[in-house]
Amino acid sequence: MREKSPRLIVTFHTTAGAIATEQLCRRLGLEGKLISVPRCITSDCGMAWSAPPELREHLETRLQEAGIEFTDDQVTWIDFNNDETKAQSTAADFLTAHPDSRKILFGVLTDPASAGVLAAIETAKRSDDCMIVSHGGEDVGIEMLKKDNCFQGTVCYDPAKYGEGLIPLAVRIIHGEQAEVYNYAQQYMLTRDNLG
Repeated sequence: MREKSPRLIVTFHTTAGAIATEQLCRRLGLEGKLISVPRCITSDCGMAWSAPPELREHLETRLQEAGIEFTDDQVTWIDFNNDETKAQSTAADFLTAHPDSRKILFGVLTDPASAGVLAAIETAKRSDDCMIVSHGGEDVGIEMLKKDNCFQGTVCYDPAKYGEGLIPLAVRIIHGEQAEVYNYAQQYMLTRDNLG
């Protein structure tokens, strides 16, 4: 299974801003990649830049220098350390500090931490203001999708299928063939629509 690590996510109002960020970061040698943002999360362009959180200040400076528009409220970093209790407390503090905010997206690294965020949202009676998406496709995420709440989905990595791609890759390497630098396992967004 691919190791999960915190990511900095920057969303954009336009596809042009997302592509300009990708070109800028490649030119500067900054780690990161363009990712798709499910339409249920944003009404903007549907693309976001994902990078290690330690690059936040440097990336923001470079985006500003390049004239790529974004606002401070489009970039937020909160680390729950996969702790449901910490996630609930941190989310509750965030909601209390932003009582007038609407259209709040919590992009959470794991499904268990999402359960804490959901508890904070429901306690604050802010379900109409918030959405949650997560990673893992774990049982707790699937159970949240079975109920009527603001949890929208979880990214499934399907580790049981990793061998389908890795074994042919290993065979090519053993035979001295050139292998792709990056090899990604198939991922998909599990939502209420495809829960089955």
